[in-house]
Amino acid sequence: MSVTQLFSRNAVIKIDETTPTTIGYIKNVRINIAHTKVKEYDDAGDVDVLEYGDQTITFSAEKGYLDKTLADLVELKTKLIIEALPQGSESTDELWTLAGCICDYEISWARNAVVLSRISGEAASLAITTVGE
Repeated sequence: MSVTQLFSRNAVIKIDETTPTTIGYIKNVRINIAHTKVKEYDDAGDVDVLEYGDQTITFSAEKGYLDKTLADLVELKTKLIIEALPQGSESTDELWTLAGCICDYEISWARNAVVLSRISGEAASLAITTVGE
């Protein structure tokens, strides 16, 4: 089973799970949640129990932008936090937070920024909270 959802044009990239600090932005985020299925069969060979097994949370994004002074944080394999609002949402909608993100990406440098492209990765966890209330 797999569910893919297109998220906000811009999501925030943060570091440090105890006191998250914004270090950049990414755009056109997609989150994919996949589960393995656990099946147990009865004596007749029919499915008796169907449960969710392990969950994998992967994501991708088109581009990312970081301040040039913070580039070493990504280059040193720092785990990231990505926060995104679903596309078209209001300020009182859900905030999707991917924590413990490990990313693959192409990197280039602009004048005052580091540009990430073809971003993909896996998150350790996903939390959905309501914001703006």
